Amino acid sequence: MYVKSTAPRSIGGVLDDAIKLFRESFSRCWPLSLCYAVLAALPGIWLANKGNSFVGNPQAALAFVSSPLTWTAYLWMMCAGIFFYNTLIIAIHETASSRAAPLGQVLRASLRLLPRTIWLAILLMLVILGCGILAGSMGAAAGMIGQLASVVIIGAILFGLFYALGKLMLSGVVLVVEDEKAGRSMRISWSLVKHNWWRAATIYTVGIIMVFVVYLFVGLCDGLVLAFIGRGTGAMAAEGVPRVIAGTLVGSFIPAILLGLYYDLKLRKEGTDLADKVSALAAP
Repeated sequence: MYVKSTAPRSIGGVLDDAIKLFRESFSRCWPLSLCYAVLAALPGIWLANKGNSFVGNPQAALAFVSSPLTWTAYLWMMCAGIFFYNTLIIAIHETASSRAAPLGQVLRASLRLLPRTIWLAILLMLVILGCGILAGSMGAAAGMIGQLASVVIIGAILFGLFYALGKLMLSGVVLVVEDEKAGRSMRISWSLVKHNWWRAATIYTVGIIMVFVVYLFVGLCDGLVLAFIGRGTGAMAAEGVPRVIAGTLVGSFIPAILLGLYYDLKLRKEGTDLADKVSALAAP
């Protein structure tokens, strides 16, 4: 049974708590994970079915990619995915807090937070895009000096991006749990992960690896499906079924990992702040 910790935990302790939280919230979250998994599988099935008409016809492929209908469909699915992801965080957080609001109330709360979460996603994409443009421009400039200098500069910028994204990994959780604005959520996440980057990166990486193992098994199942029934419209649809099943099973796992990490870093931050206040009061 999951009980929210009242003191900072080790990396293994945080992972253990997050797994318990995932298990306890699963009965409530699996329908949301199912919807999320179906949305994630639809683009692949759609493109796979469309792909046959693009063979030997690059103009048709270009027209499809640049079509307003295609972009509208992808934007809608992206917004719907963010909506269900927010809903999962709310549902898991309520489980951790020993609350159980009606599903309708959870969905309304997620819908209310959707514009802010989309803005947060845009800000994070701008960070990635900005670092990419900076890496490209500085790499090209350094290339005039030498290939080694170009590689070093691009590597340094990419490492900086990786470091920054690690600091911002809890932005979405902070936005939902603390009902904050996008920019403020990024600042809070940066503050929480400060001095705990390796801890946060390790916990998140272990969670990703565990999910990857599940999807690796699903990939083997996909191969078996195609081997038995061959390729075609029906095969592509059947191929998406194992991915939907896996998404339903582990769709709430990463949100549970991030929430477990958030709770731990929040305790550490509050303990540090309290220690600083005590030291300030004790100072002459």
